[in-house]
Amino acid sequence: MKEYRITKYNPSYRNESGHYLDKEEWTSYSEVGDKVALEEYLKVEQSYIESAIEFVKNSGVSLLKVQGLEDHDKSSNLVEGLEISLDSFGCVLKALLREKFWCKLESKNAFIHVGYHFYMYIGVKALNSDCTKKAQQRGLFVEDFESPYK
Repeated sequence: MKEYRITKYNPSYRNESGHYLDKEEWTSYSEVGDKVALEEYLKVEQSYIESAIEFVKNSGVSLLKVQGLEDHDKSSNLVEGLEISLDSFGCVLKALLREKFWCKLESKNAFIHVGYHFYMYIGVKALNSDCTKKAQQRGLFVEDFESPYK
């Protein structure tokens, strides 16, 4: 399986250890109105969602299972093992990016992991280079990278 880190963070601003150095960059939905305007946040959020859906759809996967669910406030209708269809990925990813709860979305042939600070990791069996190009056109950076959430 090929694994990628997909973020809004330009890799040229990372040090040799991989740490991102731009301290002015916003990293969370909680910073809307403070470090980022709502309009800009929504644009970036939509870029993440569209890119994730394309990567998974392109790999031929139409269902991902909820794994490792952490929903302390019971803010979702998700349960461990629930299968999420491609049609519902967007709503789940939006809530994950806004840190309403946390889980991994996984299948035998693909996964989506959303981490803190707007880091997204995707694994797929095969990838069409158009997915990478489209993500880049949306202002995202796609790097070969293993998910730390495996």
